[in-house]
Amino acid sequence: MGQRLLVPIRRYFAPPPPIDRLPDAQVRTRYPRYRWRAMESTFIGYGTFYLVINLITIAALDVVSKKAIGTAAGFIGLFGYIGRTVQAKGFGWTVDHYGSLYGQQVAWSIVFYAILACGVLAGLLLGLTWNLRPKA
Repeated sequence: MGQRLLVPIRRYFAPPPPIDRLPDAQVRTRYPRYRWRAMESTFIGYGTFYLVINLITIAALDVVSKKAIGTAAGFIGLFGYIGRTVQAKGFGWTVDHYGSLYGQQVAWSIVFYAILACGVLAGLLLGLTWNLRPKA
């Protein structure tokens, strides 16, 4: 019974099939560029993610009472990580689905416009809290 339940989970996390190795000459020319791209992407991604999470937490601390500061910060962190997980799965599905239909360029454009739309929506929702003051 337990093995049957684990089969879909194992299939979901299974690695993709192997691909042929690139010739050494191509690896030597591509590796430095990809290494710097990976470092830049990591720096920008972590920098912006944690900057936003910390600033949102600070904004929330201005709105809640002294007794609820820890709870507010915890919920913001929790929903930030849940949102990041859902976002990663959603982007992956979008690129896979629309990439096979319309090509990778269109698929990534859809993801980019979804990010812009979510950013605008988040800004509008955050704007609703502009004049809020703590009750205690």
